[in-house]
Amino acid sequence: MMTIVLPSSLSDALSEGPGVTCKDRHEELEQASRGKASSCQEALQLYRLNDASCEDDLGFGSLDIYCPVTCGTCTPPGHLLDQIERLRDDIRDLKQLLKVVQDSTAAQRALRDPRAELKRFFQEIKSRYERGTLLKPFFDSLNTFQGLVRNLTSSM
Repeated sequence: MMTIVLPSSLSDALSEGPGVTCKDRHEELEQASRGKASSCQEALQLYRLNDASCEDDLGFGSLDIYCPVTCGTCTPPGHLLDQIERLRDDIRDLKQLLKVVQDSTAAQRALRDPRAELKRFFQEIKSRYERGTLLKPFFDSLNTFQGLVRNLTSSM
């Protein structure tokens, strides 16, 4: 049996158990920042203005402690399910596209292979010959032409 070990940041992002919540805590952030930032988005802008990252401390702790979703250190389970569903849709679309490409490639190969085209052509001629219809279009045209000539000469 094979065991898959996830990197700690990924396992943290996927885990949500007792004591672990994946949501931004705006109220706690506002208290810790003494009103400098009332939301995680506002705090993130403040950090960016100071060329700081979510892990840096601007006097009230690192932003990723209060805002794990905004900082991207975790993804709420609902968002993960949406991402999985989008990936499934993308895979389904790619499979359909691959089938179209494979079908068109097979058709192009058949058209590019002159031996296959000649074989099909000769099979059609042989089939018409065996049914007695090989020269039928020619004879039908000849009969039509002869009928027109008879009509023309009889009316003169």
